[in-house]
Amino acid sequence: MEKPRRMRLLSIDGGGIRGLASLLILKRIMDKINEDRAEALKPHEMFDLIGGIGTGGIIALLLGRMQMPVEEAENVFCDILGKLFRGSHLHHEIQNLLNDSDTADELIQKIHNLEKEKAEFDITPIKNYIKNLGDIGDTLLKDPTLDTSRSPCRVFVGAFHEGDDLPRILRNYRNPRWPQVDFDTLKVWEAACATAATTTSFTLFDGVQSDPTQKFGTAPLKWNNPVRLVHHEAQELWPDSQFLMLSVGAGGAPKGETDLEAIVKEAEKVDTEFSSDNEAMVHHLNFFRLNVMDGMDKIGPAELKHKPELSQTVDIYLNLPTVELAIQVYIKSLIEDTRGKKFSNAFLTKLRTDKDIKIHRSYR
Repeated sequence: MEKPRRMRLLSIDGGGIRGLASLLILKRIMDKINEDRAEALKPHEMFDLIGGIGTGGIIALLLGRMQMPVEEAENVFCDILGKLFRGSHLHHEIQNLLNDSDTADELIQKIHNLEKEKAEFDITPIKNYIKNLGDIGDTLLKDPTLDTSRSPCRVFVGAFHEGDDLPRILRNYRNPRWPQVDFDTLKVWEAACATAATTTSFTLFDGVQSDPTQKFGTAPLKWNNPVRLVHHEAQELWPDSQFLMLSVGAGGAPKGETDLEAIVKEAEKVDTEFSSDNEAMVHHLNFFRLNVMDGMDKIGPAELKHKPELSQTVDIYLNLPTVELAIQVYIKSLIEDTRGKKFSNAFLTKLRTDKDIKIHRSYR
């Protein structure tokens, strides 16, 4: 009797501007999947569950709930960040820094110092942009077609009530264990604003129409990598299933005592702990982590307008032989479900000895 396939999970880190790197990684994966297809598949047709937080949550909504191809999601994501950035009172001062800074490292450090002194991005442009995107308007986050869809993609984003240490999970589906009837009327744009507010640079969001008293704010650092949330949610939805999981990071950060570097370090710490706690999943190549660490410290706000440097940085990472190999294995698993396949010792050694991929940590 043929065993059921593994449930396909996608976890997307929060990362602000650096979320573009996550989208470029996903674009490479989808391009590989669609190489020999007459009709291209979209992410919502490949994944059973997509979860994200912060700007990673916005990406999850674009790909999963709004069912966009990666290219369209990339354009929308850039537009949203562009409107946030241009609409902030930091914009003029950062433009001056762009002219006065000799290096990208110096620029990024100055921007972080400036943000600490004065600034928060008003979250209103996210609301206005998404409400006016196509026919989204006041579309509910809950998807009424999930039960009848041939390829149901469940999507959630993490959000935090002001002062809370544990996340609120905003879902486009019903989890029988957590009915959350108070979120039944939550709009897509409200979920996007609530998860965006988890990022340290954004203002509080208190515009949930179903309950105006709810204020959503910054997430504790450990939740910017939502891999544990995604895995736990999948276990509740499909308790008897096995999983094939991809965790996508938002990249490295400039060195120094900055909030961004602390977020990156915590995201990698969460990854290490998750890999250690799920050794069997790692050992059987059921968990993959892709994250562009090198070169991302050179990426700054100018990438909102011009992406070649970011694209080149991501391409260098994705073209590393072991990263290419890991992507090939992951895609083969996605398409053919290689559960039970025996890999040679030489093959496993090649995967486990490279620092740029995170599918080797728990090998012995």
